[in-house]
Amino acid sequence: MFGSSWIPMARANCHDFPNRVWHLTHRCHQREFLFKCLWLLTLILSSLGCTVIHHSPETVRGDLAYQLFVAISEGDVETAQTLLAEGVNPNIVDSSGASPLHHAAADNDLEIARLLLSAGAKVDALTLGKTTPLMWAAHFGRTEAAQLLLENGADVNWRGSHEETPLIEAVLHEHYDTAQTLLAHGADVNAALVEGATALDIAVRSGDQNLIQLLRNAGAK
Repeated sequence: MFGSSWIPMARANCHDFPNRVWHLTHRCHQREFLFKCLWLLTLILSSLGCTVIHHSPETVRGDLAYQLFVAISEGDVETAQTLLAEGVNPNIVDSSGASPLHHAAADNDLEIARLLLSAGAKVDALTLGKTTPLMWAAHFGRTEAAQLLLENGADVNWRGSHEETPLIEAVLHEHYDTAQTLLAHGADVNAALVEGATALDIAVRSGDQNLIQLLRNAGAK
């Protein structure tokens, strides 16, 4: 993927990067190979105009961007507000491409989510897997966060890398209230995954009668 190639080895798998071979059965080489992959990922994200930080012991702890992610994880509104006022970009991303708003949505932290949105956070920011904050809220059943994002213009029918939508995420994880909220905001009830399964197919498979009825009442076929 990154210009590497597989080299046949009798005893261990390895990758060939310029001037270096790692044997992935060796613990020290596994660690170094991981760091090389993270470095390459950082280059790719940087070329796309993203600001990247890494949550690891090697991260410089004084980094303001890192502190913003910590503040969000701890629900520390005051610190988050201070950092944003000092100029920290609300659209920074972690190594998965997730923004602070993704994490606030997953935590159902409405106060921090509002703070980020008011500071210019992109409501439909994308991770490397093409998921939005609304999709994270749907995945975890964070109905209040989903409502807030929708009120701020989130795309209710955004499709991820497997054609999944926020509604499909909510149904897949059996979050009735979140699914109901998404439908009330215009979610496409008949959107399908790459393999053709719709939200109704998923609900039928799980046997959730409440979701089945909700989807059928909304016009699911």
